[in-house]
Order: sequence, then structure tokens, then C-alpha cells
Amino acid sequence: MKWLFILFIFFLSCTPKAKEDFMAMPKHFPKPSYSIKINENKFELGKQLFFDPIFSKDSTISCGSCHHQDVAFADSRPFSLGVRNQVGKRNAPALQNLMWSKSFFWDGGVGNIELIPLNPITNHKELDESMVNIVFKLNRAQTYSSQIKTIYQTDTINSYQVLELLTQYQAALISDQSKFDDYLRGNSKLSTEEMQGYSLFQTKCGSCHEGPLQSNYSFRNNGIYKAGDTDLGRYEISIIESDKGKFKVPSLRNIELTAPYMHNSSLTSLEAVLNHYESGIHKTATLDSSLRNGILFQTGDREKIIAFLKTLTDREFLKTNRYRR
Repeated sequence: MKWLFILFIFFLSCTPKAKEDFMAMPKHFPKPSYSIKINENKFELGKQLFFDPIFSKDSTISCGSCHHQDVAFADSRPFSLGVRNQVGKRNAPALQNLMWSKSFFWDGGVGNIELIPLNPITNHKELDESMVNIVFKLNRAQTYSSQIKTIYQTDTINSYQVLELLTQYQAALISDQSKFDDYLRGNSKLSTEEMQGYSLFQTKCGSCHEGPLQSNYSFRNNGIYKAGDTDLGRYEISIIESDKGKFKVPSLRNIELTAPYMHNSSLTSLEAVLNHYESGIHKTATLDSSLRNGILFQTGDREKIIAFLKTLTDREFLKTNRYRR
């Protein structure tokens, strides 16, 4: 019996342990807003939960139903479909580099990365569910019992752990392998057209879409909002008059593939976006001061800027099996 015990200890010591913090942080990015260590086991279980329709009231859709990897975890639909085929209010934002943001969603209504799932879970037009019922269903299903026991040393899971697991997956959605990233790392050069576009972009758009993350995460009225609109943006959270019509500045990473654009999906191409900034701006009281006279483009400017924007596409992020269920 003694040798069996020794053999058991030997195999136990050889069992690979889950890697702690197995996702490398991009060195050319600024310091993240959260110090989250990604645990491999929690990440894998969080991934399964992200794609499990058990999170919706009628078990028909999951988080992944509205966030697709091939479009940077955004949704190609103008407005996502929730339970009972209900249509959402705003365009589903891309899920990428979330650890560098301090607020989430178009209106910044969620102020902590760990609370992101609560918004779609409890929204009646999205998953229309409650954490209490989700926890009940997960514990009853026993689908994940062995993984839960391995991670938390318990037979049941609670709401805090559910949110932690989803956070582990979403925090790991890091896009940092585009051509632009290679340029910032000093590993490659941009073409002449791309470099000219980058210079134009910095001059004309860089005050909001800045740095390697391509956003300063502020809230701005960019002229999409117009008199009579019922979606008041940041105002619906802050109830500050000057916030009417302001929405969060999105990152432009993978922008080539995340159409339609803007919170209301009103622009369907990058050309349309640039045309809006030159001649389509709605002038309201809270319009950003930098856009009062629009943004003027010379012949060829649009093509050069779009050439640069396409260098922000991260094919590895869009195709890697790491994020697939």
C-alpha cells in the first residue's frame, strides 16, 4: 500500500496546475485600469458560461449571441435581438481591451468591469433574467460541477463567482496584434499611404481617438444626436443637462469590421463616418466644441485615413481558437 501512496503523490505532483496570469499584458499599452490576474481554469469556465444560453430567461440566447468573435465581439446587426426576438436600443459595442476602461456601454452606466454582465442579464429586452435564477439554474444543471469544485473547492456556485468567471473571460479579450501594433513595437513599417493617413488621423481625430487603445474613453456629442432624439446618452445616467446627446468614445480597433457605426447604427461604412464629420453634423447645445465647424478633408484625405484605420484590424484576435467555445 505504501508504494501506491507514493505513486499517487508522484502523479499528483505531475498534474499540470492552472496558470495564474497566463495572459501577457501588451508592453506598448498604458497601465490597465484593473489589476486582474487571469487564471487559466477560471478563463476556460468563464468562456463556457459566456456562450451558454442558460443565462437568458428562456434559454434561447447567450452573451455570445450578440458578441461575435469575427467582428471583435460586436454584432453585425444594427440592434441585437434579445429574448422573444426583442430588438435592443443601441448597437452592441465591441468587447476588446476592457481592462483599460473605467466605464462601460455607450452611456457609461456600468463603472466596474466585474459588473458588466449585470446590464444585459437584467435588461428585459436582452437576457431578461436575474442573478438569483441564474445561480439556481447553474447549480441545478450540474453541467459545470467538476470545474466549480476544482476552482472553488465547493459543490455549488454563487453569484459573485459567476461574475468573476465572466470577468475572467471578458478581461482576457485583448486585441494587440494588428499591423499598427507591430508598427508601435518597432517591428514593421506602415506604407506611405497608411503613414500619411495616420498623420491626418492624429490631426483631425486624435483628440478623442488617442494612443494605442484608440480612445480616451470620454463622453462626447459628436453630432449624431439631434433635436427630438429620445436616446439622451450619458444624460440618462448622470441627469446633468450638459450630458444630453453625449456617448462614450469607442475604440477604433478592428473598426474595419464592426459596422454599422455609432450608438444608433446610423452610419454603415467608414466613408459615411468621415462624410458625417465633414457635412452631416447636427448642431445641438451639447455638440463638442471641436466639431462646431465640422472636419474638413482635402481630396485623397479620406482614402488615406481609411487606409490607416485598416491597420487597426487584428486578424489574430478575430480568429484565434483561444476565445472560441
